Amino acid sequence: MSTAGEDQVLLTPLIMFLVWVFNQAGWPRKFSPLLALFFGIVGGLALHWNDPVLAIFVGVSAAAAAVGFHSGIKSTVEGVRQSKR
Repeated sequence: MSTAGEDQVLLTPLIMFLVWVFNQAGWPRKFSPLLALFFGIVGGLALHWNDPVLAIFVGVSAAAAAVGFHSGIKSTVEGVRQSKR
């Protein structure tokens, strides 16, 4: 059996690919993070169906990694700093 960390490593690129496919098909890009969250939770539940709390945690964290959550926070902080100048 795999661990939650291994599952997230496998789930993140899959989410990125699925979101990319939907964007290519015309899905509005501004809703891509919500789509990634949906795929993450569904994927987490598929991998850890016997532990829903772990499944949601794995799904949300994989979705956040897939949409570049760390990059979004960095950009937001930089924008706030620039607006205060």
